[in-house]
Amino acid sequence: FGLNYHPKLRIDIFSDNRKNSESNAVLDLPLIKNVGKGLALKFGFNADFTRFTPDNLEAINNNIITTPAALQFKTPNLRFQAGLTPAWDNGLFRLLPSFLVDFPVAKEKWIIQAGWISYFNKGNYQQFAAINPFLAVPTALKNTRMVERYVGFKGTLFKTFTYNAKFGSAEFNNTPLFVNDVNSGKSFNIIFEEQLQAVQIQGELGFSRGETFSLQSGINWYSFNKQTTEDRAWGMIPLELNAHLRWMIMKDLWFKSDLFLWDGPLYKKPDGSGDRLPGAFDLNAGVEFRITKQLMFWAQFNNITNSKYQRWNQCYVYGFNMLGGVRLS
Repeated sequence: FGLNYHPKLRIDIFSDNRKNSESNAVLDLPLIKNVGKGLALKFGFNADFTRFTPDNLEAINNNIITTPAALQFKTPNLRFQAGLTPAWDNGLFRLLPSFLVDFPVAKEKWIIQAGWISYFNKGNYQQFAAINPFLAVPTALKNTRMVERYVGFKGTLFKTFTYNAKFGSAEFNNTPLFVNDVNSGKSFNIIFEEQLQAVQIQGELGFSRGETFSLQSGINWYSFNKQTTEDRAWGMIPLELNAHLRWMIMKDLWFKSDLFLWDGPLYKKPDGSGDRLPGAFDLNAGVEFRITKQLMFWAQFNNITNSKYQRWNQCYVYGFNMLGGVRLS
């Protein structure tokens, strides 16, 4: 019937060493109906339910339901998608617009792109702890409504080089800021910024030769220029660069490497004023060796330069460390 569907159900149970626990259930029902050669209708239903139970405190529920609908049109000379997503964020209704267009100027070599997208980032204890494991127990959970507007260009050259560049604005609504507690030391409280606006520049470069060699690099830069609740964008990284290498040295032997650089985030000093942490440099490398068709050995070497830096104020990352194991499939 020209229908494509992919229903998914995910359930997470999360707890910590302070007797706090959380359950998450996500049901996703996407559906695409192809109409003619280049036209498609996209529909969906997504229900995301969270129940966070702090130790000796009342449980906190955070639920969001979305029903996206979009029209997608594709031809050799134009790719276009427009849609609306009705959303209920803990019962509060929001209508999220979405608009994407790709205009090939020189086939796949040079493509002009533009977009206006809106979406929610779910807020739960499991996600916040993954970002900052030193946070204090949250007293509230909120979902971040994102609005991104951008223009840019992308393309492929000589079938091996890819590039992608975007310039635009980003708007964060109810985004969590991890603010260090100046009294207790190494602990961070979550303050939800009502609205944070920024200019954003993103860029990606890639080079690949089949499955034998690939090199990817990227940059993400924010210039935070307006906010409502707090004076500064505490804990957010303004500039981040990365590079990823994967190289098949010989049959069944791969070498991998990752490089991360970023400008330090802002933190609060004991007198309440702000300061910025030093930037960071982190280089990782690893190998993978296929022993049999089903069995693979791997080793990973992290922070090779033994760089001492802080992602969060007063909390230093691990120095040089090694991991190893086997993978059976």
